Amino acid sequence: MPKKPDWNIKDFSGGLNDKVDDNLIANNETPDCQNVIANKIGSLTKVLGSAKLNTVALGGVVQGLHSYYYGTNRKLIAVSNRRLYYWNTVGSAFSEITLPAESYPKGLNTSASVYFETLVSYIVGFNGINPPFKWDGTTISVLANAPADGQFPCLFKEKLFTVPKSDPSTIVWSNSFAPETWEAVNYWDIKKGDGDIITNLVPYLGELTIFKRYSTHTLRGTNIDDFRYDEINPNVGCVGPRACVQDGMHLYFVADDGIYRYNGGNMENLTLAKIPNLWSKINSEYIGNAVAGRWEGFLWFALPKDSSSFNNFVLLYDPLTGAWWPRTGLHISCLVEFNTGKETKFYSGSSLVTFPYVAEQWIGNNDLGEKITSYWKSKAYDMGNPAFLKKAKKMLVADGNNTNDATPSISLDYGTFQDLTYLDGDNLVRRFDCPNTWWRYFQPKLTHDVIDKSFEVRGLTLQYKAKSKAK
Repeated sequence: MPKKPDWNIKDFSGGLNDKVDDNLIANNETPDCQNVIANKIGSLTKVLGSAKLNTVALGGVVQGLHSYYYGTNRKLIAVSNRRLYYWNTVGSAFSEITLPAESYPKGLNTSASVYFETLVSYIVGFNGINPPFKWDGTTISVLANAPADGQFPCLFKEKLFTVPKSDPSTIVWSNSFAPETWEAVNYWDIKKGDGDIITNLVPYLGELTIFKRYSTHTLRGTNIDDFRYDEINPNVGCVGPRACVQDGMHLYFVADDGIYRYNGGNMENLTLAKIPNLWSKINSEYIGNAVAGRWEGFLWFALPKDSSSFNNFVLLYDPLTGAWWPRTGLHISCLVEFNTGKETKFYSGSSLVTFPYVAEQWIGNNDLGEKITSYWKSKAYDMGNPAFLKKAKKMLVADGNNTNDATPSISLDYGTFQDLTYLDGDNLVRRFDCPNTWWRYFQPKLTHDVIDKSFEVRGLTLQYKAKSKAK
């Protein structure tokens, strides 16, 4: 063993890896972390938080969000507790869009999610139970002749596609440029009778990708005369209508056995390679509620974890580095980007009946007024040889220019984490005394749970000595 060596880590960007033993993962990876992010090499920080958009509560779970733009019209649309709303910037509150009483005597169904599509000058909304509606920013009415139980509308080749709830292995569509003209011949059965149902329709690479729960299909062409159907994967599908997001030339989607990346030909299970143990804690019974989104270079996957029946957990994925970052404290039923005309914001709808709000994400240093508890653990180090006993002397923590710092602790030979004794330092480097104990493995940890504050760590250094002979 070298005499009086130092151990250093200056890169935290590898993210979570629970597939490999914690002493064999890469130096920049972590076997366990929560609410931290490393979106640039050499810097570990707390994730940004969330804040309520509406101070006046909606009626319940947010069943849908959508961004509507036409001319000077810019409207953020929300659905909650039978009602349809738009965000009124004048009053800084949600204003109700009154549905026609003759067609919606009790409003929208309280338990059905609403899915939207924009058709040039107006939006349409389908929930599989109530008649589909259309709204042009002023007037709302029933979308004439559309399937009354249509689900997840999708515009493809200038036709409006949907899936009838009563016939969930069939896609139907309107005539081109005529979303209120639906001919009987405009349908296609997707492997009908296989015991599976269509869960999502996604235009991608000039084709219509048709996800079933356990398989993936595609429709190519422009009309009924030249449409061509193919099965892409008979064993992998998407769990739900909000569980897919496009980033660049790839689709990322949630399947029952993990999160996949699809390039139009091949599908790769990304969670299997890095976080299979964490994925085993996702509640498969309610995974159909999963939500996928994209913001600030990260892909967001809201999921039900442990015994939760609603989304209570988020996985952030960095497509550039392949790093996973677990995010707790969020309850998300839907996600949407909204351009105000001055800036683009990222909003989520709540999956909690007890918290009927829309929230702006990636803002501030708390979650809706509550502190964000974050931590990061390093790999377990044996300094290249566990046969030698080692004793730590000092731990140096290099901070960013931030006066609110993360608390370091250390675990020796997989024991309890012990807070280190602060010796001295300044705003950029702090020095801590370590336990006067011989060990074979050590594992540092950084913790931060101060409300309205963040932190930045740029590096860790451990000064130690080793026995001259193996023990």
